[in-house]
Amino acid sequence: MKTNIKSKYNILFAVNKDTELKQIQNYICDVFGGYSTTRMRGGWKDNETKEVIEEVSYKIEIITDKNQNLIQTLCNFIKEVANQKEVFYYKEMINLVVC
Repeated sequence: MKTNIKSKYNILFAVNKDTELKQIQNYICDVFGGYSTTRMRGGWKDNETKEVIEEVSYKIEIITDKNQNLIQTLCNFIKEVANQKEVFYYKEMINLVVC
């Protein structure tokens, strides 16, 4: 059994089409080698109209030891591909155990 300290990034975003999600997932595989995706439903309040907007969103988890700048580049890619104003991410340090 081998233990490695890695970074786990959780990226939160929405897409408008399934093809956008596929494009994002392909990009992640090319840069990071893989991912896990969770489909979610959430909402937010539009500051201008005061309307609550509900939409399907996604959380993608990436475990890596690559530079955090690549995550920022990924977020910018997601914003462009999915025509989103904001993409969120958070980072956790984990002990990855390989059995």
